[in-house]
Order: sequence, then structure tokens, then C-alpha cells
Amino acid sequence: MAVLRVLAAHRPPLCFVEGGENGSQPIFSGYLIDLLPTLLIQANLQLAYNLTAYNGSGGKLQADGIWSGVMGQLTGGHTDLALFPLTLTSERAQYIKATPPYMDDGYGILVKTRRMDSAYSFLLPFTGVTWAVLMGALLATMLLLTLLDSVTRNARLRAFERLHGAQHTSKKRRDGKAMNHAIEAIMMAVGNGAAPTSRSWAVKIVYIAWAVFCVIMLAAYTANLTANMTVSQLGVSYKSLQDLARSSMPFGVPADSSIAAYFYNSTDQAACMLLPLMVSPCMDMTCGSIS
Repeated sequence: MAVLRVLAAHRPPLCFVEGGENGSQPIFSGYLIDLLPTLLIQANLQLAYNLTAYNGSGGKLQADGIWSGVMGQLTGGHTDLALFPLTLTSERAQYIKATPPYMDDGYGILVKTRRMDSAYSFLLPFTGVTWAVLMGALLATMLLLTLLDSVTRNARLRAFERLHGAQHTSKKRRDGKAMNHAIEAIMMAVGNGAAPTSRSWAVKIVYIAWAVFCVIMLAAYTANLTANMTVSQLGVSYKSLQDLARSSMPFGVPADSSIAAYFYNSTDQAACMLLPLMVSPCMDMTCGSIS
């Protein structure tokens, strides 16, 4: 009985090829593996078949007129049938026969992202300028509270001395509260503030304004931090080849594929702009500057 030579490539979910290391026999499974016996029965072919694992590309027509990849295996007579998800271009259709398409799949643009999960993630909600402005506002508020408290305290002290004499003024009454105001301003900035200890209405008004400002900034910080922690990857969105061309980023495509042939042979303006940026195609997309 004739034996049908069949190439099977690991292309989930169409075909799975597991094992095969160190000369062991690979295990084949998947949709195409299950479909093959049914096709032979419907074609009334009483043939045994021998599956061989294949890990190459679809192939392209080289300058010497010989096909590479799975196309070369078929046209060179090295195999009779290939279980391979191949894009049937007009050029390939001149050399092989293929089943009607039963699965439509498109190409997408994959971009390497940069994860921001680090010890400094808590700084991401605000820019450096915003953090500098906040620190400046904190220092200015501390100085203003201290200055207002000092002025009003001295005014009350002079009035007290006029009524009761300087000998009745305690050291505690004379001392300022710069440290107290610094602590109060910082505690309000982190959302744990309390009413100021100063009896000055000027101090209380400034403190209320600072408290309102802190509530607004804390709400903005919390919202932005939640968004950054939810989406911990920052990337660039490409919706078209024009977007990729405008970015001037190097890119790669699968070797010997229909998409590679498109960029090499297309007269489309976007493809022509992108061709100088394309690195050498490779099988696993880990070569060159796109790894």
C-alpha cells in the first residue's frame, strides 16, 4: 500500500506537535490531524500516511527559482501533503493546490511594552513638575502659617503686656510654633490633619484653604494611582501602518511569509515608507533590534 508523506507544523490550534526531542517520536494532535483521515475517506483514498514534524516557514520563491520553506518541500517532491496554515498568494497558487479557506486570520502589530512595577510606582500619578509645585506649596504654606502666627502672637503679647505687665508673660507664651505649623501642614497634606492649635483667624483661614487644596490633590492622586496600578503597562497604540511609519521604529515580520512578500513587492505608500525600517525577517521574531 502506498504511503502518503505528510508534513505537520506546530501551529496551535490547528496542529500541535509535542515531543520529538532526542530522536523520540513526536505526538501530533489538533484540528488538522483529526481532519486528515476524514479527507482521505471522502476522497475514497485507501492510503496510509506518515506524519513528519516541520518547523519551517511558508516559503518564498528565491532568485534561483527554487522555493524555500514548506513550499519548497511540496514543489521539490519531498512531501505529498502539508498540514500548514499557508496564505495562498497568486504566486504560490501557480505551484500548489490548497483546500478552500476555512479560517480567516489577520496580522496584528505587536509592540514590546515597558512594565512600570517598581519601587517608584507611587510617583507615577504626578509628573516631576507637579511634585515640585506641591513641595513648593507645602513649604510656602508652612512659612505663611508660621509668619501669620508670629505676627498675631506678637500683637496679642504686646496687648497682654500692656494690661498685665511684662513680668507676667510666660516663656511658653513668648515661644513661636514653627514646628507645630510644619507638622500640621504635613499631616493635612497626607490626609490626617486636625484643627490648627493657633487661635489666630488668619492662620485658620490659610489652613482651611490648604486643607481644601490637599483634599483636591489627594483625590487626583488616588484616581491616577488606581489607574496606573490597574494598567501596569505603558505602550504605544498603532492602529495602522501609517502610525507605525510615523513612529520611525524598527520592526520585523515572519520570514518567508506573505506579509514579508507584501512589504518587499508592494507599491503601497505606507509599505514603501516602512521597508527601510524593517529588520531582517526571522522565524521566532527574537532577532535584531526588535527582540
